[in-house]
Amino acid sequence: MVREARRHLQSFRKLNSRLVSTTLPVSILILLLGVGALELSAFRQSTQDQKTHLEQVARMGSQLLAPAIWRFEADTIRSSLDRMAMSSDVVAVVVVTPEDDVPIAWLLTTGPEPLYGNEEALPADIDLSGYPVIREEITIDKLGNQRLGELSLYYDTAALRSEAQRRFVLMLLAGLLAAGALTTLLLGVIRQSVLQPVLALTESMRSGQAGHEYHLVEHEGRDEISSLVREYNDMLAAEAALKAEGRHRLELYEHALDNISQGFCVFDRDFRLMAFNNRYALMLGHEQDAIELGMTLSELLKVNAEHGEYGSGSIDGLIIDRLAIAAGGERYRRERERPDGTFVEIDSNPLPGGGFVSIYHDITNRKEYEKKLRHMTLADPLTQLPNRALFYDRLRQSLSTAERLGHRLALLMIDIDGFSIVNETQSRDVGDLVLREVGQRLESLCRKSDTVARFEKDIFCIVQQHLDNVDDAAFLAHRILGSFARPFETEEVALRMTASIGMTIYPDDDLSSRNVLMHASLALHAAKAEGRNRYRYFVPEMDRAVAARRRLEEDLFMALRDDQFVLHYQPKVELSSGQVVGAEALVRWQHPEQGLLAPTEFIQLAEERGLIVPLTEWILEEACRQIRVWHEAGLNLGPVSINLSPFHFQEGDVVRSITAAIEKTSVERRLLAVEVTEKALLQNSDTVANSLLSLRELGIGAGIDDFGTGYSSISSLHQFPIDTIKIDRRFVHGFGADDEASTVVRAVIFLGRKLNLRIVAEGVEEENQLRLLEKEGCTEVQGNYFSPPLPADDFALWLSERDSKPVEPAKTPEPA
Repeated sequence: MVREARRHLQSFRKLNSRLVSTTLPVSILILLLGVGALELSAFRQSTQDQKTHLEQVARMGSQLLAPAIWRFEADTIRSSLDRMAMSSDVVAVVVVTPEDDVPIAWLLTTGPEPLYGNEEALPADIDLSGYPVIREEITIDKLGNQRLGELSLYYDTAALRSEAQRRFVLMLLAGLLAAGALTTLLLGVIRQSVLQPVLALTESMRSGQAGHEYHLVEHEGRDEISSLVREYNDMLAAEAALKAEGRHRLELYEHALDNISQGFCVFDRDFRLMAFNNRYALMLGHEQDAIELGMTLSELLKVNAEHGEYGSGSIDGLIIDRLAIAAGGERYRRERERPDGTFVEIDSNPLPGGGFVSIYHDITNRKEYEKKLRHMTLADPLTQLPNRALFYDRLRQSLSTAERLGHRLALLMIDIDGFSIVNETQSRDVGDLVLREVGQRLESLCRKSDTVARFEKDIFCIVQQHLDNVDDAAFLAHRILGSFARPFETEEVALRMTASIGMTIYPDDDLSSRNVLMHASLALHAAKAEGRNRYRYFVPEMDRAVAARRRLEEDLFMALRDDQFVLHYQPKVELSSGQVVGAEALVRWQHPEQGLLAPTEFIQLAEERGLIVPLTEWILEEACRQIRVWHEAGLNLGPVSINLSPFHFQEGDVVRSITAAIEKTSVERRLLAVEVTEKALLQNSDTVANSLLSLRELGIGAGIDDFGTGYSSISSLHQFPIDTIKIDRRFVHGFGADDEASTVVRAVIFLGRKLNLRIVAEGVEEENQLRLLEKEGCTEVQGNYFSPPLPADDFALWLSERDSKPVEPAKTPEPA
């Protein structure tokens, strides 16, 4: 048996030797041919994939370069070349002009660092002729596919060849090992070690290629086949991990898109819906299954139309319009109000290669904010009525409508009488409450078609449209005045206010619509001048009065320059002794055409036009000069008082003006006094108090003029350093005949005596007034009973004659 075994072993050895001597070369040859054929096919496929990939790179690069070359954006060209050169196979990227191959830009990656060139030839030592090249024309669609240049992308296949050789060697080694295993370990060992894992690999690959999942190959060992199996299994595990990561990222991406505040939808080049998020469906009020991927744009527009998104318009026309916009390939932005009152903004942008993406923004909050902002811009913040800007627009529209339809229109301008006193005597909050209440009352009296606006401060305007009768405006004015009869009640006080109203009727008063506001303003001034708490229609005489006022204003500027002003003096007589204890200097304007004008005709105009300070300074200097002349002549005269305007305290320096006049004329300060009105005390309380205190320190007395006509309180008499109060002539004229005037005169005299102040009654013209004032304890009187205001020379003559004979009452009264 041993021999038999040996014989069989020897036979096996011979067979094995023959198998090895015959099978191994054939196996090697077959292996070489097979591996070579596979690698050649793989190499061709790799080179073809490489070329296809680089063609796509070149095509995308030409699309990126086209607008950059057209706009000469060097940075964009450079970045586009860098992006194409990111592929490790790319050797060089060259862009030349279409006609003469002049270089536009190039990029070389053959060196250790990329080399870039712009409008210059390639280096002479660079030879790209041995590299395969992909050429792509650079065109721009906006210019009718005009050629802007040619892109040449050179690449290297050496890496693919090296990889193919490496794989060939590896597979050859594996084959040699397999052949050696076949010859040394026999067919069973070959089947177990090679054929089974290879079959398992093949089955797994075929399963994957058939669309099923690739599965792991179960095989253990330490040979090359086992390593290949392990690498294959590792590759499948890595690919599975990548797929899992991709699915996770896709889920996150879809979750993010579904949770962003904007809706979006994407359409391909055939205008079919390719993607959308839940926000898009919710924003347009669609059910989950109402929108499906693959729907055409026309189908989606019809679905939207069924929900009422586009109103009652023609859906066919809308579809044609939207398709034309999409086909145009331009960005398109629009806003739309949805049926539920919300607003969306749609921003559509074209995609490369066709199609577009639309982003839907919910702009409801922004629209609400714009609406509020518009209201804040055009509404008065206090009364919520239209402000001046909106009023002008409403008035323009109303006038245009009235002119077009031949209707009448009334414009009413309402001013609250004495409202400034409310702010001065009460708190600012009280004034605001009154203004709000006035706005509410006016709105309640007007029709919805009328416009009620706060024009400025305490002035309101009403535009009455479609008047059937001009009396309708008067009826409304009566109702407005009647509404003011009710007190304006606040938590602090109940105020009784009145209003003055100016009205004009278009086109009855003037065919020109540009004059309506001026006419209403003129009528308002007339109503206030006539005593307030009334309304007045515009009449042409008002316009003529304004023209006369403008001429007087022009003359006033020249009057100061030409020295047309003069001073008249009216004496003040002490009742207890009958002596002249002072005088009041009163300015007159010697107008070259109108003659001598009283202060009432030009002082207010001087205040409005900013001339009151230079005029007062002239009065001060002239009065001081005259006082010194009288004093040097030996005339026995007390202080001469000068009236100070409230505007002088606002626009000038009263103390500086007075001290400058005194220093210039060297007059004694005790011979000068000043008078201020209650209005000046209230409007400039701190400034006036400081100024009067400074004048008292200089030895200059001060008094309150027209006392009883304002709103000053007893505390005001303590607050300001004054020594005289003058009773207004209106109360003096009514003293003894009018109960109200008599009460005021007695109260002022009583108050002055208690406060140790001198009381001067102005406007005394009759003896009975003089006797009554003397009986009540009035200190001094002033008026035409003794003398009207006289020029300086006449006053000096009157004063000298008074010492030689009794004084007779004046025969020709003249207002001060």
